[in-house]
Amino acid sequence: MVSFDNKSLLEINSEQLEDKIVIYTATAIWVVILILGLITVNLFLYVLYRGRKTFVEYPFFLIVRHLVIINNIHLLAQATLVLPLMVIVYTEETNGIFYLWSTIGTQVTKFTGEDACL
Repeated sequence: MVSFDNKSLLEINSEQLEDKIVIYTATAIWVVILILGLITVNLFLYVLYRGRKTFVEYPFFLIVRHLVIINNIHLLAQATLVLPLMVIVYTEETNGIFYLWSTIGTQVTKFTGEDACL
């Protein structure tokens, strides 16, 4: 079993206040960008769904729809797998569960992040 050495964001043991400020600020910015991304991608999917009768004439929109769906899956994986792993405090007893959870999250984000660009 793999041991986790990294800590939760709630357990940062930095001596310098500037380090905590930078880490929490970067996390807050990332969460805001993640939420805005989820909102905009879902709005765009809604527009593609409502205009599907018009867009069916153009093959370009089929490609766009599939890329947007992959992007939405990627953002959902970030929100449901990566974000909770950053803030949940885990112990040795829950090590296996979080290892499985992080492995699934890593594979989903790799598949949707890198392979969708090919």
